[in-house]
Amino acid sequence: MRIQQKIMTAVLSAFLVCPLTAVPVVAEDQDFDTFLNECFVSMMEEDYLTVHYSLKDPEAYGVTVPEPSLGEISWDDYAEDEEKARKMLDDLHTYDRESLSDEMKNEYDSLEAELERQVMLNMYPYFDFAFYASGGVLDAIQTNLSEFQFYQESDFEDYLEVVADVDDYLDDCMELTEKQAEAGYFLSEGQLNETLDVIDAFLEKTDDNALIISFNDAVDAYEGLDEAGSQSLKDRNAQLIGEEVIPAYQKVSSFLQNLSGSRNGGDAVCDLENGKEYYAALAVTKTGKDADVQSLLDTCNSFFKRAMQDYLAVIQKEDYSFMYETIEMESAEEILDYLHEQMKDIPEMPETQWRVSYLDPSIASDSINAYYVIPPVDDRSSNVMKINGDNVYDTNSLYETLAHEGFPGHMYQNVTYYEDAHSVMRYLTSPIGYTEGWAMYAEMLGWSWSPLSDDANTFFALSTAINYVLDAAVDLGVNGLGWSIEDVEKYLDQQGFNSSIAEALYEFVTLQPGVILPYGYGLAEMMNLRYEAQDVLKDDFKAEDYHEVILKGGARPFEKVEADVHTWLYGTDAPAPVKEKNVISPVMMAVLGGVAILAVVMIVVMINRRRKKKHGA
Repeated sequence: MRIQQKIMTAVLSAFLVCPLTAVPVVAEDQDFDTFLNECFVSMMEEDYLTVHYSLKDPEAYGVTVPEPSLGEISWDDYAEDEEKARKMLDDLHTYDRESLSDEMKNEYDSLEAELERQVMLNMYPYFDFAFYASGGVLDAIQTNLSEFQFYQESDFEDYLEVVADVDDYLDDCMELTEKQAEAGYFLSEGQLNETLDVIDAFLEKTDDNALIISFNDAVDAYEGLDEAGSQSLKDRNAQLIGEEVIPAYQKVSSFLQNLSGSRNGGDAVCDLENGKEYYAALAVTKTGKDADVQSLLDTCNSFFKRAMQDYLAVIQKEDYSFMYETIEMESAEEILDYLHEQMKDIPEMPETQWRVSYLDPSIASDSINAYYVIPPVDDRSSNVMKINGDNVYDTNSLYETLAHEGFPGHMYQNVTYYEDAHSVMRYLTSPIGYTEGWAMYAEMLGWSWSPLSDDANTFFALSTAINYVLDAAVDLGVNGLGWSIEDVEKYLDQQGFNSSIAEALYEFVTLQPGVILPYGYGLAEMMNLRYEAQDVLKDDFKAEDYHEVILKGGARPFEKVEADVHTWLYGTDAPAPVKEKNVISPVMMAVLGGVAILAVVMIVVMINRRRKKKHGA
């Protein structure tokens, strides 16, 4: 969404302002590659933080660095960005896609999909809430400032300029929010309370604020600063945090409280006027699949039909002590080293470096377990993972979290693909449905490699997978199709789950609409395609072949992933009919009783209380 993206690492909205002119139809990859590079440069020059997080050496890419700031935003930007996105689509369509190589077709399709999604989202400015607790501007400001990289001494001055701009930027966000609220579009009371809690946590610390501590650590780590210069930088930052940033957050808190009750509708997105239409566009963007809400839900349901067979086969066993097995590793580094050594059935990755640390609790969003900071295009060795210790509380959750963020998840996918990426533009057009879908799939791979028993590995992998997909399915139903709590209860009964968790699920997906979709839906897509390949190839199925197909083209729309898998399986992108296996009916699942149903209910509640991972800074 536009407001949030304005200060995020991969600012998709920024490239919508590329001043391009129409070009003639060409058949050569070189001409199209030039077009993509021009888009990339134009996009970079629109936003300071985009340049800083994307390029360590901008001059090498012909990019002129903008003045350091968070930028300016206004209501008129939505219509302007929609128009510019349409213009860029027109320019893109002057190229003959069929004359391009397969690699360039991937670039074409990825750019086209992102532009189409941006057109759709910019049509609904009233739904673009800046102050969501997770994924909103407050979260983005804290993450971008705390993860700011200092490559040269002048970066410290640039950073301080950005910090000084926080107050003005938040003023712009409040102006937009007030316009939305006047029309009846505002956070629900539950969402508002979550945001106020986030602000309160940030404001609890003053002299020891996390943005002061992280900056001081960066100054101390930088070689070449004398003692006087280091202290001066620290003092100036502390003054800005104390006199500019903290008061700005206090102002936002008062502003939001004054707007309490402005929402003209229920808690779900579709309860607002034009909410169903907006959510349909949001769902396409979040999932990376151009399909209607019901079709997306059907994909989740297909996953349940197959996954629950394997899950029930495990939890029906008489001895269920495997549920309590624990990974015996003492640190994040040890776990990452172990996972790195186990990667036998996925393509080899280049040598890389990484570091992992824990977030300061005052800026650790309660909605995430961890995040991986996407490294610059020209410095793929700079891989940083941050863990939220409040949410990742034992070695099992740390293990699967590091599989998601590190090996074979985000870090592996980024380092491997971008090592030989054909175009830098893909750095900005990677669908989050694919990237988070792969990272969730990577968690399941990680469990298959763990030193625990086979039953424990299956149990933990599917417990997580089923719950994330269930969250996504309920999100689609509640926010997109208008389900009530009673409808959620009915859906859970139909799927074989205990319906007592309906109210908790409803609350979760209305507090954070769409947030879970890339994770749950993306995983369902990855697993459904694997199930299909296993059914078609039977004994000839090899996991490494499947991984090669889905990873080779990089992050791309799921239509492309499906076509690639079907070409591999059938020699065409049209799937051959596959006879569906017999599955356990909801009625049979409901009467299994004992540990089976207890485990399903227990895991759903436990996992739903866990917060979700996010990707990028």
